[in-house]
Amino acid sequence: MPATRLEDLPNELWLELFVYFTWSELRSTWFQWKLNKRIQVLAEVAQSRVALALSSMSFTTYGQCLH
Repeated sequence: MPATRLEDLPNELWLELFVYFTWSELRSTWFQWKLNKRIQVLAEVAQSRVALALSSMSFTTYGQCLH
């Protein structure tokens, strides 16, 4: 099974990550302090991807990107 880079995940999964990180940060103030730099970067990428997807009002799946 080939390894999947996190950056290649479809936007639907990034939306789930965004919701998870947002909910977790609202739930606890120390959560962000516990995050390492890599996860913080991924969370920021997730937020920017979700913002981009919401601004275009369409979620593009990974399969659609291949065509």
